[in-house]
Amino acid sequence: MTTLSLSLPGGGTRCFCQGKRVRILLGQPGLLMGGEGVIHVLLDRQVVVRLPDGSVTEPIPVESLYLVPVDDVVA
Repeated sequence: MTTLSLSLPGGGTRCFCQGKRVRILLGQPGLLMGGEGVIHVLLDRQVVVRLPDGSVTEPIPVESLYLVPVDDVVA
């Protein structure tokens, strides 16, 4: 399984791997309404997310403030 790790400012890391659920926050170019999906493909520090309707997003940089692993989301 391919994994990307991103060091966060102030310490800590955020990990992305195929099959992991992610939340796309409001405002992401190409998906302005946001949503949730599963990482379908990892491409050189970018992810393609498969949405519940079966469609996929354009590649999103892992550094994007709009992309958050569901495990990191605090309700």
